[in-house]
Formats: sequence, structure tokens, C-alpha cells
Amino acid sequence: MRRILGYFGYTGGISVWVDPDDETREEVVAGNQRTGVIGEILTDRLRDDGTEFDDAELAALGMDPAEGIDVAVMRGYTKEDAVAYCIAHNNPEAQGQWDFAQLTGNLSTLDAEGYDATLTAFDEAQLGKMLGSVPPAAPAGFETLNEQTVAVEHQCPKCGFEFSGKK
Repeated sequence: MRRILGYFGYTGGISVWVDPDDETREEVVAGNQRTGVIGEILTDRLRDDGTEFDDAELAALGMDPAEGIDVAVMRGYTKEDAVAYCIAHNNPEAQGQWDFAQLTGNLSTLDAEGYDATLTAFDEAQLGKMLGSVPPAAPAGFETLNEQTVAVEHQCPKCGFEFSGKK
């Protein structure tokens, strides 16, 4: 997350709930991890590679030390609404599903251009699986089976054809 924010900048995703009974009471209800990472970046001013950001660079990334960051403000909602929103915001099932053909096509394009595809937040192993360079590993204890290793005796109920596998 830190690497992605340091590269692309802050692009949103933080929501703050304002208590309808006490407007001075606010809580981050979505984007807690981003809030923490942005706080670290603004405090230590370091990029992922250890070099230092200056104020202009941070401002260009949407993390202006003087101005702060933009957040979505949730007014007029109950605390229960805010909690439900937080759960929905973090529920991967509520975010929709990947179009894997499009995803792998886009990743292949990035790969062909020599782009650092880890900036997509997929790690090397995930990228390798999606791009076909790393076959998925079989689960532990999963043995390879084929007609030479499995004893199969079968007779087709319609035509009577008999099949016998070897073991």
C-alpha cells in the first residue's frame, strides 16, 4: 500500500463519519489502512526506496502536508449506518468480480511493455499465475493421477463397452 500511494498518490477511498448528535465527533469508517500509511508518509516523508519526498512532491500526490487530504464525509447517518458502510466497503464480494480475460489481457500488455506490474498490488507469484509463467501449485499431499496410476473398471450402461485402467 505504501509503495502504491507513494507512486500513484492519494486517489481517494477514505470516508469519515460525523456523529449527527455531536458534529465534533468524527471517525474514519473506510480507508483506515490508507489513513495509517498516509500518516506514516507525511511523518517520515520517505518513499518506498528510502529517498525523501519534498512538500511539492507530496502535494502533487494529493498528500499536501499543509492542506491535508480530501475525504468523503458521511453526515446524517447513524453509527450503525457507518459500521455497515465500513463492512460493505471492505467486503470483496461487494466490490464486484474481476473480468479475468480483461485483467490478464491488461497485465499481459503491461508485462510486454516492461512495466513494473507489481504496482497493480498483485505480487510476483500472483502475476506469474495470471500470466501463465508459473503453474499453480498442487495442494500438499495431492498426488498426480492418470490412467496408469488409477485402477478403473467401468462398463458403459448403454453400449456395454468395458474400460479397464491400470494400476
